[in-house]
This record gives sequence, structure tokens and C-alpha cells, in this order.
Amino acid sequence: MSSGPSPHEQYISGVSAQAGSQVAAGIFYGNGPFGNTEDSQKEAFEKKVTKCQEVLDPCVDPNVDREKLISTKGMRVAGTCEWIRENEAYKSWLHGDTSLLWISGGPGKGKTMLSIFLTEELEKITQSMEDTGLLFYFCSHQDEKRNTAVAVLRGLVHQIVKKRPKLIEYVLPYLETPEKAQATLLSLESLWIIFRRLVQDGDLRKIFCVLDGLDECDEDIRPSKHLSW
Repeated sequence: MSSGPSPHEQYISGVSAQAGSQVAAGIFYGNGPFGNTEDSQKEAFEKKVTKCQEVLDPCVDPNVDREKLISTKGMRVAGTCEWIRENEAYKSWLHGDTSLLWISGGPGKGKTMLSIFLTEELEKITQSMEDTGLLFYFCSHQDEKRNTAVAVLRGLVHQIVKKRPKLIEYVLPYLETPEKAQATLLSLESLWIIFRRLVQDGDLRKIFCVLDGLDECDEDIRPSKHLSW
């Protein structure tokens, strides 16, 4: 039996890190080339993308979260939320005149339903636009693990890599060893650097980002230099 992977073998291993309520698991690294054919290189790249997505946020899928919220809160009543289409602040944000649209209101005022509506509207707008993307994340007071700046950034980076696999090049250097992966996945600073590099890439001219429930998050992600950047 061989004592280790051959020089031309793609090796997949597991690593886990835990700090408080934050848990990160799974990492991959390679030893040698991924193959000599175009198909094998493509397969190796796809494996990298898949593992990268799993490492960044294996438990969060914003589309699933949105469906759960709709199931819990019920379907939107016809005609509600549509008022925002004519709101001047929203239109200014939509057309890029301002980079931040802040929607506030007391508990039970419908902010989450409005966020759901906005994600659905923006999906329609961006689905035919190659250089425009949509990211969204729903925080939840029922799950403290989701309500940290680290969790939010991991979720956003995960979405970008999923939608634009070639941008994985900005992420891989931070995950190439188990030690670096552990440090990165629990580091707000490292994740913020990765996120900024991803959104500054010329592949995406514009990105709409909808974050719901920031008032339920920890201090690191509330209105701050991150949101004003």
C-alpha cells in the first residue's frame, strides 16, 4: 500500500476549526499537476470550485433561506411591497446614483418581506445581464451562528464563487493549506480582503447586495465602514 499520494494525484483532505459558535470544515490541497488533458484539467478545476464552496459556507444557501422565510411568513399579499418601485431613494440606488440604500423600521413592519421582494425583483433585472450580479443574505435572530460579520462575508463570498467560478483565483491562496484555511475562515479581516478583491474584479461591473436583518447581527457588521465602502 502506498504511503502517500503520488506526485500526480489530486489529494482531498478534511480540516475543521471551531471558535465559539463558528465552525468551518473541509479543505483541499494538491500535490503535483492535475493531469495532462483538457478534460482532466477541467475536472480538477471543477473539484476545486466545489470544495471551495463547501469550505466557505457549507450550511448556508440564500435561496433555501428565502424559501424557508416565505414558508414561515406566508406568501406576499398581491400589491404589497410594490410601492418601492416608485420610491426615489430606491430608484437612485438601482440606477447607481448612490451605493447604499438603508431601509429601517420597527419589528413586524415587513422589512424581511420587502427584502424578499427586492431579491426577486433584482433577479429579474440581472438574469440577462452578464456583467451584473446579485448577492443576498438573511440574518436570523433564531440562529446566532448566522448573525456575525464572518458568517455574512462567508455567505457572500460563497455566492460570488458559485456564480463566477473563475474568480476562485482570489480565494485559493487563502485556502491552500489547512492552517491557512482555519485562519481565513474565522478572520473578518481576511474575508473582507477576499470579498473586496472579488467585487473589484472587472468580470462584474455592478453587484446588487441585499442584506436583511442587520439589526440582529453583531456589532462588526452593523452600519460601519464596511457598508460605506
